[in-house]
Amino acid sequence: MPSIFVDTSGWGHLVDPSQAFHKQAADLYRRARQEGSRVITTNYILTELVALLTSPLRIPRARTIAFIASLKSSPSVDVVVDTTLDAQAWQLLVDRPDKVWSLVDCSSFVVMRRNRLVEALTTDPHFEQAGFVCPTEAVEMAWIYLIIAGLLEVVLASWLKKTDGFTRLGPSLITISVMCVSFYLLGVALKTLPIGTGYAVWVGIGAVGTALVGLLLLGEPATWLRLVSIALIVLGVIGLRLAEGGAHLHKNEWPHRREASTPNRDDCSDGRLMKIRNSHRLLHQ
Repeated sequence: MPSIFVDTSGWGHLVDPSQAFHKQAADLYRRARQEGSRVITTNYILTELVALLTSPLRIPRARTIAFIASLKSSPSVDVVVDTTLDAQAWQLLVDRPDKVWSLVDCSSFVVMRRNRLVEALTTDPHFEQAGFVCPTEAVEMAWIYLIIAGLLEVVLASWLKKTDGFTRLGPSLITISVMCVSFYLLGVALKTLPIGTGYAVWVGIGAVGTALVGLLLLGEPATWLRLVSIALIVLGVIGLRLAEGGAHLHKNEWPHRREASTPNRDDCSDGRLMKIRNSHRLLHQ
């Protein structure tokens, strides 16, 4: 897992178990610590986080202080406190009058660019405007790369038979080229996805695809045991995809104090909970 920047609302989801995506935020944070990835935030974020936890989340003061103190002392979390950051953030704000970015947004962008980060635990569209992505988007792209890599493995297996033990130059060159591209895309996907999930899905796609090629194009027997086995592999791949998808925050979700079981009409659009529009850019700042 690459290093990640955490915005105010990301911490809000983590600290408050009543939030809809507390588990996803906790899973991301736990995974980052286990894999030794850097979790980066700023003193701007922590300042805003105190206000968020106080209101609207209404977290007890002692718990707020303990949580902030744990972040500052954690070896996994880098809190950027830089005397030059304010000047650079202010200059970015001045240089982009076409955007409605806050000063906290600009300070986050400066820190992310300094550290060459591309992912932020946030749903603030301002991060996307600045060229960054949220973990959900990165995971979606990783799955696209993984699926393409798996399909290329099917092509690889099909051409491998035509190499005649790598004694035929043309098929051998095609096989080696496809193999290199497949492994490259698999490596790119594994930068974001867990290796257990990514490798298993890659092998599963290749196995199912190659088996279908054998059944449909090469005349291999379609026994009931073979078909059931292929179906089980497909179910396993789907299960891994669903399990991995649940470990990431959904876009357009803000931490907020839920006062009633039914969302307010102003907070809903087409049945989906939308971001609360207030002065805090809670999940992406």
